Amino acid sequence: MVRRLVKRISDYEINLSSEEKTEQLFLVAARATNYDWVICQQFAVYLVHRGKVEQALSWASRALDDNPEHPPLHHTKGNVLRRWGMELLSLGDTAGAEEKFHEARKCFASARTRRNPDEYGYVTHLDMLLGLLKREVDVHQIASLKAEGVQLYSDGLKTVSEDRYNMLLEDRFRETFGLGAATSEDLIQSLDEALTAGRTSVYAGLYLAQHKYEKGDYTRALEVLRRQREITTTGVLTWVKEAELHAREGHYSLAATCLDSAKRREKAAETTEASWKMWFWDLLVSVILEDFKQAATAAARLDNAGILPRRLFPVGYVWKEGARDAKPGERVFRKHAKVWSGRVELVKTGGQYGLIAITNHVGQRFNVRFNPRYFSRKDIRKGDPIEFVLAILPGGLRADDVTATPFTNTTDDLFVP
Repeated sequence: MVRRLVKRISDYEINLSSEEKTEQLFLVAARATNYDWVICQQFAVYLVHRGKVEQALSWASRALDDNPEHPPLHHTKGNVLRRWGMELLSLGDTAGAEEKFHEARKCFASARTRRNPDEYGYVTHLDMLLGLLKREVDVHQIASLKAEGVQLYSDGLKTVSEDRYNMLLEDRFRETFGLGAATSEDLIQSLDEALTAGRTSVYAGLYLAQHKYEKGDYTRALEVLRRQREITTTGVLTWVKEAELHAREGHYSLAATCLDSAKRREKAAETTEASWKMWFWDLLVSVILEDFKQAATAAARLDNAGILPRRLFPVGYVWKEGARDAKPGERVFRKHAKVWSGRVELVKTGGQYGLIAITNHVGQRFNVRFNPRYFSRKDIRKGDPIEFVLAILPGGLRADDVTATPFTNTTDDLFVP
């Protein structure tokens, strides 16, 4: 009942005689509930709407300390920091504002990478970028902000399920960060100039590198990332992106080297998303190189992150190198995919899911999840030898039946000799 009451107050459905009395009511409710996280969050929302950002941040942080796995709390804290940054910017404190925006980005990223995320970690981040774009006059900064927004908007459309859209499809986002902006040659030219001048943000550098790679210029994409590391000397994103590009080209040892560099810098990772991407690519590369000890470490880190895949169907497979020449609709697992051999380690009652153990030449083992119901072979038992292909999911790897039909609309296929 107390939670419902303060929620209605923060939503302006109940008005007391003065703001002072309303704040007293929140304080009484907080103490009476031993600082319940819902009460703390709603007090933060109430305060930030009235411009009391410093107090709001304190209450948002208290709520988050009590329930760190709840995405809306990360979003609330990020929104408070965004408002505070805008306030500092209006007062001319650019350095202080940038610090708040940096922290806000981290919070929005955390909101996007917790269980059952919605669109708001994307929407409020994009709103922050729109607000900054309205104030910005420097062409290099404008290009960097647009590049960050274009990538974020694209990620949001791919990640958030359509039934959870509310504001993401609004014109203000689509017109500034949609397909037209993403394919703008003016934006790419501005980013090239900003990179030369040493003025790109890390997000702009990543976007430019991806653009060069998609245009078929792998070498130039690497040059962009290495130049960006001269500009942005901390963080892991440029190392992870370089590892990803090496892996897509089949240069897995180079990818592993970049990931080692990223892991040494994990404490300085830009956001939780950056760390998650690092361990995701470390898992893929380690399995392909058959470094199963490192693969197990990466898989554990991904599991401990508490991030559930938003999509359950594959985004790619591990193919033989020759499969690059075959059209996606013509690829067949038995002919084109790398076929792995292992032994069934675990089968759950009812055949809901299980584990297949694979072993490398030095005896290291790695367990891959599989669903027995999707294998043509029936009566699978623990200890049985089994062949399978590796499907790449948004959250890791899965073993699929070699007789199955591959998905054709994939974006993250990898190829091995």
